[in-house]
Amino acid sequence: MVKAKGEEMEYFIVEQDRRLDTAIGGQSFPDRLLKGYEYAEEYEVVIVKSKLEMNYSCIIERPVLLVSDKMRDIFSQFAPEINYKSVVLIDTVRQLQLLYSIMQLKEIPHTVRSDLSRGVQPSDELLLNESLVGDLSIFKMPYFQSSYLIVRIGVAEELLRRNLYGLKLRRIQSIREGDPNGYSSV
Repeated sequence: MVKAKGEEMEYFIVEQDRRLDTAIGGQSFPDRLLKGYEYAEEYEVVIVKSKLEMNYSCIIERPVLLVSDKMRDIFSQFAPEINYKSVVLIDTVRQLQLLYSIMQLKEIPHTVRSDLSRGVQPSDELLLNESLVGDLSIFKMPYFQSSYLIVRIGVAEELLRRNLYGLKLRRIQSIREGDPNGYSSV
């Protein structure tokens, strides 16, 4: 999607719904997978042995960002250039096998707002510089030791149209070069 000059774009953080109990221990993930896409094998297997009742959402943020097959299909429509590697989660207690993917996404740095008061969510302090995004519909924004998955509005709308479990979208503010206010509420 290419925007017209002066046209504002809307961007959203895609994250796991925090109300779900989806904590998967990092001890079951291979070290090479935890290091990221570049180190992961084309096909990885993760054994989950939790005795707790697990809710597997369409996105797993920690210990490494994984997306479900349904999300991968949607992302492939908007950004066919994204590379994926398969990750199979095997829940031995519930006898389930779930297919996820780790993605190779371009990183776009963030800007931090300085005009917010204390007590705001960390993601509310972030600004996205639209001039760095270009034509990307899906990318990640590093933040401390993790990163946020960011999508344009068209991708966000498609995610909401599908029956995806455990997904939360939050709007992120963006700035445009030359904006007299320094940021725009997008």
